Amino acid sequence: MDGRAVFEAHSKWIKEVGHLIDSVANQSSLSLDASMDTYNMMGLVVVNIPAIQELLGKIRGIGSGVATKGSFDTESFIRVQTLFGQLEDMIPVVDQSFNILKQFYPEHSNSYQAEYSNYKQAIGKFKNTTKTQLLDPDKPTISGDAYYAEATTAIKAATKLYDVTDDLFIERLGIL
Repeated sequence: MDGRAVFEAHSKWIKEVGHLIDSVANQSSLSLDASMDTYNMMGLVVVNIPAIQELLGKIRGIGSGVATKGSFDTESFIRVQTLFGQLEDMIPVVDQSFNILKQFYPEHSNSYQAEYSNYKQAIGKFKNTTKTQLLDPDKPTISGDAYYAEATTAIKAATKLYDVTDDLFIERLGIL
């Protein structure tokens, strides 16, 4: 398989896993949870943080290829621009959920605050780099390796935030 076929196969697999997660959440009635804290955590764990991780992965794959090549073609520019817009739309959704948790359930904030701060910093840096060194200039001003590394840092930060949120969610549900 060439790189594009591997990327497409991985994206299809991630989408199928997402459908499975949605199905489990719906069948378990978690999507109808009346408790605001666990409902928000469910949204973060089942939908929102995984969506950000997937968007970061797709942008990383295409963006590092573009940076290595040294230029966009029309298709890659549209794809990165579209994915970047989707990422910018998802970030406030995650922020709103954490703001609700902090406002109404401050006792939870010690569990996730450090990872949330690290995530915000890594996402902010990645967005700035994507905008200023990949999308805005006439040609990328960052190497493919450096772009890949920065995107990986953002993905790892989102994964750590996912892990602490998932642990708190499981604890609040009393599953384990």
